[in-house]
Amino acid sequence: MTNKFDLKTIGGRIGYVSMQMGGATELARRAGTSQSTLSRIVQGRETTVSIMIGIYKALQPLGVTLDWLLLGDGDPDQFVPLPQRNGPGIYLTIYGEENEAPIYFDEAWFKSAVSRFPHRCYAFKSAEDELKGIRKGSWTIADTSVIYGDGIYLVKIRDAALLRQLQFLPTGEIKIRSHNDSFEDYTLSSDQTDLITIIGRLVWWEAH
Repeated sequence: MTNKFDLKTIGGRIGYVSMQMGGATELARRAGTSQSTLSRIVQGRETTVSIMIGIYKALQPLGVTLDWLLLGDGDPDQFVPLPQRNGPGIYLTIYGEENEAPIYFDEAWFKSAVSRFPHRCYAFKSAEDELKGIRKGSWTIADTSVIYGDGIYLVKIRDAALLRQLQFLPTGEIKIRSHNDSFEDYTLSSDQTDLITIIGRLVWWEAH
């Protein structure tokens, strides 16, 4: 990408990386500020700690580090551009990371391939190779309106968010399975089911 910004300045670095987010308008929207305020920051005329925090959080999905944003330390060529918007989009909150920038999806694709009700959904990135076809680092989407019926779910056990295959037995028991030998399969009795919080059933995950 042609660089028309001075990467020796904070404003220049913000202007440069905004192009990989889809432009200044998109970065301003994600950072919770106005385009005019962002323009003044790029020009070196204005900045506040709260606005910089919002900009940094918005840029994290690109792989932007705080050291690079504030000090210029690092290689900006390693930052990953976000998908360009071809039409109306939706943004999903990342479960457990509610203060981070949301994930963008094309609205038409999402409603036809994932769910007609995006406001019911969370995005979640798998932290382990927990289930077949869902590798560590895979993005998944869970529908919070579905919390019953055999399938793969985003669940919370103690303080950990996990992906698990659940089987609901007629006795009221729940079988909890993963496909990773490092995790033991087990069954919760009907009076133990309060040990697990079912966030929602997976309706989509990245294919590898």
